[in-house]
Amino acid sequence: MRLGAYPCKIIDNTKTAKAYGEKNISERHRHRYEFNNEYRDLLTDKGLVIAGTSPDDLLVEII
Repeated sequence: MRLGAYPCKIIDNTKTAKAYGEKNISERHRHRYEFNNEYRDLLTDKGLVIAGTSPDDLLVEII
């Protein structure tokens, strides 16, 4: 379970970047769900926009 505030790196040229106006934010979490990175390339190739990730790029935070 992810609980509490976690850093998030905003990807340039996304609606999220325009909305936040910052490159790094902190978002509060309280959930047990995660994006399955096994599908990351497949979904982004089909048009899914990943707008925010963990600072190490391992976790998708915003789509």
